[in-house]
Amino acid sequence: MKKGTQDPPSYKTLIMGHCKEGTFEAGYKLLHFMLRRDYVPDFETYVLLINGFLQKGEPILAYRTLERMLKSSYLPKTSVFHSVLSELLKNDFASESASLVVLMIDRKIRQDINLSTHTVRLLFGSELRIKAFQIVELLYDNGYVVDMEELIGFICQNGKLLDAQKMLSFCLEKGHNVDINVCNVVIEALCKMKRPLEAFGLYYKLVEKGNHQQLSCLEGLRTALEAGGRSEEAKFVSKRMPNERQLTDL
Repeated sequence: MKKGTQDPPSYKTLIMGHCKEGTFEAGYKLLHFMLRRDYVPDFETYVLLINGFLQKGEPILAYRTLERMLKSSYLPKTSVFHSVLSELLKNDFASESASLVVLMIDRKIRQDINLSTHTVRLLFGSELRIKAFQIVELLYDNGYVVDMEELIGFICQNGKLLDAQKMLSFCLEKGHNVDINVCNVVIEALCKMKRPLEAFGLYYKLVEKGNHQQLSCLEGLRTALEAGGRSEEAKFVSKRMPNERQLTDL
């Protein structure tokens, strides 16, 4: 760029030229030059670069451009956030996906339940379980939910039964209704791995919520408790087990 032409309109013209040619990285470098000179790129320039990076399969650069856009006091449409998050997830960028979810919550951007659920799944799949639980708690604290049935099923399939137990317990504490079959699967699995107290803890929460009548795992739970020397808990379960007549009526 020649001396005397270093002004925002000139930068924008060059950036748009790079975008038309598909050389978005070069446009991104010019964006850096603008910001270093305390020039603020306009809304259109940011969106053009973000969309370009997404089309080119560069979600990390799209995310970084979005961050700079927000620092420049521009707020794009919700769909832009969702598009960037979707591409981050497709490319298995777990940490960046989680960071974007947090950023969206901070900026009061509406969450998409499928993208949120996918983010937490990816975190668990990437062995980032602490971050996964943090994201779930943050979502629920801000009035959002995830697809718990899908999430807990995924965790169980990956053999993380104590994480499934913790997630289900969190769910019940938040008053979230979970499919009874999911509860059966988690309780039965905990009994098989000789964790009857954890299984009983989930059962007790279901009793408190009045959602225990349809459970089919009670015989196994009672047996596991008795085998573990937990007679009082076993009696508690026995007293609430349906008799044969009740089973016939179900």
